[in-house]
This record gives sequence, structure tokens and C-alpha cells, in this order.
Amino acid sequence: MNQPSFRVLYIEDAFDQALLVKAMLNTMSGYQVTHVQDGDQALTLLKNEHWDLIITDLNVPGADGFAVIRTARKHSVDTPILVTTGYEQAQYEEQALRAGADQVIIKPLNRDEFVTRVVGMVERDQRSSADLDLDEIVVVIEGRLGDAEMGCGGVLMKSVAEHEVVVVVPVLNDPEAATHEELKAASLAADILGIERRMDRALFGDRDAQRDLIEQTLHELRPTTVYLPAPNDRDVSRREASLMGVEATSDIPTYTHTRPRRPALSSSPNASWTSGSRWS
Repeated sequence: MNQPSFRVLYIEDAFDQALLVKAMLNTMSGYQVTHVQDGDQALTLLKNEHWDLIITDLNVPGADGFAVIRTARKHSVDTPILVTTGYEQAQYEEQALRAGADQVIIKPLNRDEFVTRVVGMVERDQRSSADLDLDEIVVVIEGRLGDAEMGCGGVLMKSVAEHEVVVVVPVLNDPEAATHEELKAASLAADILGIERRMDRALFGDRDAQRDLIEQTLHELRPTTVYLPAPNDRDVSRREASLMGVEATSDIPTYTHTRPRRPALSSSPNASWTSGSRWS
């Protein structure tokens, strides 16, 4: 049986750091590393080639790491992106996650942690790609971080137990709607439930971009079930997420249910959910 091969694009201008990371990756079977030292080279490679994993520093010559992340996400909504940075301030990690990174790791790098993260991200992406061929795929569109877990976590856990794929896509009304702590908590909750939270797809406040994002997600995944916030929720971000979801699924038969719930991570009461069957 052939060993799978994963193409890694690595962006780092510090020579000693680049040697360290390449050495760690070279000890891992099946990883082919392309290293560039500035963001401009990375942008060209991102536009012209396919990558299974992107690892980037934030402070690099030319286009910075944030531009690299945004460009990578524009060309592929699924490719895992790992940020390695010496910035310890929380705002840099939050900004990287908002730009589209999946995970951030602070330098100096610990080999075991680095390898564990890389393997986990690549394997998750491979499982997600393979699972797109399954019959049952559930998409949850949320207007507040944590709504999926708090509002219909039991249903999602049942879906995971039945080997269905569950993907959560947050679209937030306000750039200030998610703190650094909430971003981390949402990722942790998704890991505990065994669902995929596409933080790379979290857009803030741009309705046209958010609508395009929802339509692209549904077209790509072709889910059998879509969960949306209830259209009469008291929270404006949830109402707008529901409206955009309804517009994107206007040709799909739907059924609804509502339920009271505890405040989500963003602390707004009484969220309820609408679910719709899709592609039936």
C-alpha cells in the first residue's frame, strides 16, 4: 500500500527556526516541505499550486502572515493553516484566527506539541474530505460562537455517534462579538463533541461575503441537514444568520423546532433553532 504524501508550504524568514521546523517535518513520514522566506513568494505558490498544509510565521518580509492566511483561505476553504509566532499577546492569535488560521502555536516550539498538531490537522482534513462521500452531512450555521454546542449539542452528538459528519460555520454580525477566550472555548467545545468548527470561515459583519460563504459551503458539502438560528431570536446576529441561511436554502424543504436554552458563550438568552433537510 502506498504511503500518502502531504505537501506542506512553510513560510518563515528566520533561518534557524526554518531549519528546526524542516527537521521536525522531515522526521514525519509522507511530508514534503516547500520553504519560502517571504510572503510574496508564498502568495504566488498559493495561487498556482495545491497544498495539504500551510505553516506560516506572522512577521515575514513582503506580504505578512495575515495576508498569507487570507489568500490561502480565499483559494481553499479547507486547507489546514497553522501559525507559528513569537508574538505572545492574545490579540495576535485572535487576529490570526479571524483571518482564517485553524491553530496558533507560540515559539519556541515544542517538538511533541508541534508534531501532534500537524498530524491532527492533516488527518482531520483528510477525514473531512473522505467523509464528503458519505450520505449524511450536517451543517450548523450559528450567529454566536457556541450556539451550536449549547443550542443543539445533544442532537449533534447523536449525529456524530451515528457516523454523520457535522460542520459548524459561524457568521457573526459584529467584529467584537467574539473575544479571544470565546474563540478558544468554541474550538475546545467542538473538539470535545467531535465536530468540525470551521473557524477559518468565521466572517464578521460583511453580509454579502457571509451570504456567499453560506452558499459556497452548502454547495461544497451538499449536506442532508442544515440547522439555523430561529428567525425570531431576540439577538440580531442570530436573526441575520437565520435570514441569510433561509435565503441560501430557499429551494429546500424545511421543518422547524424551537427550544429554550442556557446563554451561549456570547451570553444572549433564549436562542432557538430551525433545521432544514437538504438534498433529499
